Amino acid sequence: MKDLIYPQEWQDVEASIARLSDKQILFVCGAVKSGTTWTQLWLDHHPQIASDAMQAQAYDMEGRVA
Repeated sequence: MKDLIYPQEWQDVEASIARLSDKQILFVCGAVKSGTTWTQLWLDHHPQIASDAMQAQAYDMEGRVA
């Protein structure tokens, strides 16, 4: 069988995923007003933890932003 050659974009994605597989990843999630922002800020002060300030929107069952 011939070796498949993937487009460069796919190879780049595969390389990114391989780099992530060596890291420990933690997602902080919770209900509104449950302290998740405080927890994220607290964890971000640790020298061995990198935090992304991105916060996802929550949606209700009908697809509206909660």
